[in-house]
Amino acid sequence: MPMHVTARDSNFAVLAQSAEGHRNIEIDGLLRLMPRFLVPGHHGPHRKAAIALYRALITQSYAVALQREERDALQSIIRNRFKAHRVLTSERLLRNAFCAGYKALDHLDAAVHGDERSIANLHELLPKVPQKFRDTTHRPLVQTKRYEVPLLPLHTGPSVLDRPLTREEIKGPRRPATLISANSIPFLRFKKPQPRNLSNLLHQRLKQRASRIFRLEEGYEMLLVATQEDQWDQIVEKEFNLGNMPGPDNKYPRLTWRHVWYRQIWMMRRLHEEEKVKNALMAAKMHDVVIKEQKLADDEAMEMSARSKVS
Repeated sequence: MPMHVTARDSNFAVLAQSAEGHRNIEIDGLLRLMPRFLVPGHHGPHRKAAIALYRALITQSYAVALQREERDALQSIIRNRFKAHRVLTSERLLRNAFCAGYKALDHLDAAVHGDERSIANLHELLPKVPQKFRDTTHRPLVQTKRYEVPLLPLHTGPSVLDRPLTREEIKGPRRPATLISANSIPFLRFKKPQPRNLSNLLHQRLKQRASRIFRLEEGYEMLLVATQEDQWDQIVEKEFNLGNMPGPDNKYPRLTWRHVWYRQIWMMRRLHEEEKVKNALMAAKMHDVVIKEQKLADDEAMEMSARSKVS
């Protein structure tokens, strides 16, 4: 073997050992800086280092000259080993895992650049890996059932305001309803827990009210911007002697920026006031229903008590 080849190989070996030494120092420093009260997976620098190593290994596995089956097996090995090491908390085991990962990355880098020895090592080591780490089959994802708000069913029974019901329509003792206010939305509660369709209805109405309040606040906020836009338009019209330019149909004067937001504010306040009046009327009607049912319940209780005394 020529002397210059031996010297070059020795220089490469020294550089490789030096790089490996620096890498070990970085790994030790990373592990020492990790707080003891944190799980490694929750430590930012540790997560970044692990994700960077994983991405580098997967990227190089695509670039290395291997058959498709061997490449799939190699990528499965990488994924399975990282998945198995996610739960590690021991500093010694984490250091060994990082060192093994960086050594594998060095071999892949060398194989990508055409190093025959590294390629031969890959062909030799891949068949020796246990099948459970080379398995490329994936379990089907179990999709959790997500609750979706169903359409409200067609109500065919008596209305809430049609109460109180007659004694023949009731099974068992009469239980008067309770008037409840859900953020100023009145409703009658007949039993606990309340039906899901009632909860859905209340949720939709509260969501609609929140949307109106948001649009009302948006109108007040944008009104200041619209005022400034109108002032700018007046400056431009005065500067260029444009006057009050007509609208697109040349019949009505042009609308101002403020007009749009004034209209939105007026509409949202009107809908809010209409809802308040509607809720007040509904609450009064429901209160009458509760009073009537309570009176009937008291009368029926007294009647049953009198019958029991007679018998």
